[in-house]
Amino acid sequence: MKSALVLTLVALVIFGVSLPVYLFCSNKSETVEEQFFFGVTYGSNTTWEAKLLIDKVKGYTNLFIIDSWDISTNETSLNEISQYAVNAGLSVIVYFDYVFYEVEQWSWLRNWMETTRQRWGEKFLGIYLYDEPGGKQIDTNQWRSGSSAREAMENASDYSDAASRFVKDISSTISWRNVKSVNLPIFTSDYALYWFDYLAGYDAVFVELGWNISSIQQLALCRGAANVQGKDWGPSSHGPTMNHPTWQVDQKYMEKWSPLTMQEQSMSLPSIFRGTLKPTLTAY
Repeated sequence: MKSALVLTLVALVIFGVSLPVYLFCSNKSETVEEQFFFGVTYGSNTTWEAKLLIDKVKGYTNLFIIDSWDISTNETSLNEISQYAVNAGLSVIVYFDYVFYEVEQWSWLRNWMETTRQRWGEKFLGIYLYDEPGGKQIDTNQWRSGSSAREAMENASDYSDAASRFVKDISSTISWRNVKSVNLPIFTSDYALYWFDYLAGYDAVFVELGWNISSIQQLALCRGAANVQGKDWGPSSHGPTMNHPTWQVDQKYMEKWSPLTMQEQSMSLPSIFRGTLKPTLTAY
């Protein structure tokens, strides 16, 4: 039986520092115990804040996603935070908007990519490359900013041609080829075109929930695409979701139980998804 990896994402809505929280479930065979990865993203730009967050959440998470361009392009800071997270028992995913080895200031990236597994082993899960390519394609007719993505979609003859161009353009980028050359898994988050994200080669897509769109529909679209193509998936909840009547929670209860209280981080609304259709609230 093929390996099946189910990702379940959970989001903490934090104003100032956004902290989507992830629950990652791995079931490699019928006899192997499931493994869960539950964590947060870090989007600020200092090492001390990253360490503060790691210390704050390490007691109930095991995944840390570095989602800061300032950190991702600073070798010293990136290594320091990654090592600190691993030492705390957390696995790591790092976000990049592009991966260029040929640019002098980022020439260190090639060796860094090639040695991540040597330094951190299975604790380094992979690279989060680009963001919301399908959603951007729907909204702006190009999956990322810049002339190359726009030109790739120009004069598409029909929907089939447009889909083919979308898939080929993502996987043909220099950044994509550079990451694939070192055999690291590639992740992204999205709110549309999940099927085509997977066709492009993403190993896992985090379906974004919120903005009063149908969570059931979004989950079904992403999960279905992942299952048919033998890929990994998981939901990521964002703040606007909590405004829906069926998702509202008692603020005093959340303030009491959330490890990141509203006084400490302006507002914290954790919701944990255990299953595919609706969240359950868990007290820590």
